[in-house]
Amino acid sequence: MKNIIKGLCSLLAITVLFTACDPLEDIVPEIGDRPTADDVTFDFEYDAQNPNIVHFSNTSEGFILQWDLGNGASAEGQTATGIYPLAGEYTVTLKAFTKAGSAENSTTITIDQTDPS
Repeated sequence: MKNIIKGLCSLLAITVLFTACDPLEDIVPEIGDRPTADDVTFDFEYDAQNPNIVHFSNTSEGFILQWDLGNGASAEGQTATGIYPLAGEYTVTLKAFTKAGSAENSTTITIDQTDPS
């Protein structure tokens, strides 16, 4: 009889331990949904003094922001400035890293005139 009571008490204790709480709930943080290209946004404007210089600003979430300026240069951070001495179209890409993953988005800018200065 003693062994049966001990066995039932052990079984009850184990059941309480496994149903009392979700141990992973306290350890694993909620990271949210993985970002998509639509979540990565930025603005740009041509420099008032020289339209061959373009200023870019991030408008999206992210703790690491990497820019590919489309002219062989890259940058990191909330803002970036690209210099484009030759006329043409350039594809600028921003890659944003969030706690749920990373995504990137691109846009094409047009430089109307060649200006080597």
